[in-house]
This record gives sequence, structure tokens and C-alpha cells, in this order.
Amino acid sequence: MNIWKGNAVCGGIAIGTACVYRRSEDVVEKKYAENKDAEREKYAMVKTLAIDELDKLFKKAKDEIGEEEAQIFSIHKMMVEDEYYNESVLNIIEKQKMNAETAVLMTSSNFEKLFRNIDNAYMRERAGDIRDVSDRIVALLRGKKRLLPVAAKENTILFSSSISPSETMQMDKSKISAFVTEYGSSASHTAILAKSLGIPAVSGIKIRENIDGKRVAIDGYSGIVYIEPDAAVIENLNKKAKEIKHSDKKMKKGQKTRVLATISAPEEVKNETICESDGGIFESENLFCKSDTFPSEDYQFDAYRKVLESAKEVAIRTLDINSEKKGTFFGIFREENAVMGMRSIRLCLKYPQIFKTQLRAVLKASVCGKARILLPMVVSEEEVLTAKKLLDEAKNELRAEKTDFDENIPLGVVIETPASAIISDELAKLCDFFVIDGNNLAQFVLAMDRKNLALSELFDKTHKAVMKMIEITAKNAHKNGIKVGICGDVASEPDKIPELLKMGIDEFAVKPRNVLKVKKTVCENE
Repeated sequence: MNIWKGNAVCGGIAIGTACVYRRSEDVVEKKYAENKDAEREKYAMVKTLAIDELDKLFKKAKDEIGEEEAQIFSIHKMMVEDEYYNESVLNIIEKQKMNAETAVLMTSSNFEKLFRNIDNAYMRERAGDIRDVSDRIVALLRGKKRLLPVAAKENTILFSSSISPSETMQMDKSKISAFVTEYGSSASHTAILAKSLGIPAVSGIKIRENIDGKRVAIDGYSGIVYIEPDAAVIENLNKKAKEIKHSDKKMKKGQKTRVLATISAPEEVKNETICESDGGIFESENLFCKSDTFPSEDYQFDAYRKVLESAKEVAIRTLDINSEKKGTFFGIFREENAVMGMRSIRLCLKYPQIFKTQLRAVLKASVCGKARILLPMVVSEEEVLTAKKLLDEAKNELRAEKTDFDENIPLGVVIETPASAIISDELAKLCDFFVIDGNNLAQFVLAMDRKNLALSELFDKTHKAVMKMIEITAKNAHKNGIKVGICGDVASEPDKIPELLKMGIDEFAVKPRNVLKVKKTVCENE
């Protein structure tokens, strides 16, 4: 038995068969262009194809693991469209008379070196993203499909020098139990995807011998890889997995703070960790994003029913559709800044009949479980009052139709702007609960686009001003006798949970993969 020590990237225990994925590395061989114009045109065409592929990958990732993690491929798309990247490629074609393929490989090599020398772990990891994007463009220029890692049997442990986000998302993961790589850290996009998919991962392991087909064991918590482990190691690892699972599920008696799971689709309620949660927040906009027509009342009712029947209690967040689908459904003009545009409650109140259809579906489903209604992007008392008026109209319609519903369904507000935080005292008098969206609140308080790669080093979700807004909101909620929850990245950060508990946060809404971890931290600090 050999024991290799690496870096823990994603926790978990896996035992299986080693499969080494050897990617053919492109060496920059200078190939001159016979026709510079033709090379420029070919590059422009391939860029369009690459963007189309990344759009499809984004949608696939969004459906499988959620919109936040899928943003990795939006960042890749931004790289394809980046002015400096494209300027470099075109300059190499024009001035050095190279063909498009060579120009892309040279540009990739130069940019990778630049990023790897940056004194910031997150930015250093972007070198791998540049390589992933460039490999995609080169494959398209060659007219070939990119080869993906393939697992021949169940419980395959995949070894490679590195695994790109594109490979991670596109490979058949049903047979893969763990990733082991030489390069990459917990800040890499591949690591983020591995965590989202719940796949144990270890980095910093250089393959020192032929291990294809050998039995291996992975401890993703400690970063240790066992080659041909003996029976004692297997027994200890299985015992460790059971102990961690048991300790994660163990809750304090009389625990008051609840941990909810964010739910993107009805199918997710089968997830074991969602079953371990104290309820959920259902992001209803995903029902709209999967169709080119408005989902009917019956379709929405069926989706809400499935979620409510499976989860302990669910707050259904009303429509907050993305900019792509806004145009499909509403024909809205192009917005320069869609994040601050016609969205969420503003859109719902502009089209009350569409909003009322959703409210009717939620009300009808409310007899199938414990439901709450959650209004996003509220910035004024008038918006809440108008929404309540439409809710009353929907209730009256259902009463006239002799349709049962929860007469006392709670109505909540998402606090995600400085405006709503500042007037939270007034808003608390009009609703039954708050949910603070930590990510959006940080974005608007700091005046920084949280998806802007250039701002990643500056964007601090736990900035003093943001935490102060959270504290003000929690104080005003309790002052008016209502509960306050929090969602976003800050809700999952172990070092911030004690501070949030002291502020009086009553609920933590987190990604399903973080439910048990946050429950454990809450237990230890409550």
C-alpha cells in the first residue's frame, strides 16, 4: 500500500478503481498563415460557435447544480469576448502572420503566465479557466470535438493533471466517485463544481506510477490518497464516513434556529440533505426559465404541490426572471443594467395578471403543506401594499370558486437593497417575516457587480457596512415581532454564523450541500 498526501479540496470518502485521464497537451508550434483575412474570419466564426457552446453549458449547469455555480460558464463567455484576449489573437495573426490556431495558443500561454504570477489565489486559478476557454476555441478551429474523461465502470476514481470546468460538467459523472488532480485548489472553478456535485476531490497529487485499474481510496477531508489500501484502511475510512454523517445529523435538543435549503426545481426535494433541512426557499423563476411560454396556473400548482408535499415548510419566492427570458415573455427593451432594471416585484406589479396567476397557484398548493410567500426586490411600503391587495383579490377569486387554501398564509419580504434595509422597521409592520439576501445586499451596498471578475478581489460579502445592514434589519424585525432569515454565501460561512446568531438571525437558507455543515455550526454556537 502506498499513501500519497495532497490537499483537501472537497470532503468525502470514496473507494474505487483508478482511471488516469491523460490530456494531450498542445505545444505551441508556430504555423504561418497564407491568408490573414481568412484566418481572421475563421477566428470570428469560431468565437460565435464557442459562445453558443458556453450558453448551452451554462443552461446545463444551471439545471443540474443551480444558477450561481453555472456563472462559471458566464465568466468563460466573458473571456471569449474579452477585448484584450481578442486583440492579442488578432495582433498575432496580423503582425506575426500566424494562423488562428497558433495565435490562440500563444495568447493562452501569455495570459496563463500573467495570471499565475498574480499574488492572489483566486486570480491565479483563473489561468486554468483561460486554458479551458482556449482549448475550446482550438478544438473548434480544428473541427474536432474535445475528448472528455470516460469512466468504464462504477466507482471510478479519476486521476489527471487537471480537470477543467467544461470537462467536469460534460463528462458522465454517474460512475465517478472522486477526482484526484495534480493542479488546482479550493479556489478553482473545478473545485466549486465538485463541491456543488458532492464529489470528493483531492489536489496536489502527482502520479508517480502506473495506477490504472488499481484499487484506491480517497479521504477528501484530509487530502490523503491510498493506493491499494489494506482492509484496515478501508474499515477506518468507512467508519469515519459514518461518524461524520452521524455527527452532521446530530442536533441540539431544543434548537431554535432553523436551517433551510434553497430549492431550484421540484425534483431537488428528493435530495437527502434537503430532507434533513428544516424547510426551504423555492426559487420559482426556474419554472419560467425552462419554457418559452408562461407556465400555466395548473403547471405551477403541480410544481408547488410537489415541493410542499416533500419539504417541511417552503417559502415560495415569487417571479424574479432573468434578462434573457424577460424579452421572451414581456418584450421589454434591452436594459443597460438589468440587475437594477425592470425585475422582480416591479415586473410582477407591472403585469398584475401574471403575478396573480402565480399567487393563485401558490394559494391552491398551500393545502398540500406549510407554505409561505416571499416577495423579492422590495424597496417601498407601496410595493408590499399593492402585492397584498393582489393577494387578497386572488383569495377572493378562489373563495368564489370554492377552492380551499391557507387563509393565513404568511407573506414575507426579501431584504436585498440598502433601501429595504433602511426602511425595514416600516416594512416589518406590513409582513410576517424577512429573508436577507446577503449576496445582493453586498452587491448594492458596495456598488459592485458581484459577477464582475475584475472586482473579485475587492468584493467583500462580509464588509462592515453589509454586516451593519444585516444587524439593523434583524433588530427591526424582532422589534416588530417577526422572524428574520438570511441566504447567500455569508449564511454558509462558519466564521460568520456566530456573529449572525448574536444579531438574532432566526433562519439560515443555504445550498443543499451546506445544510448539514451549517446545522452543525449553528448547534455549536447557539
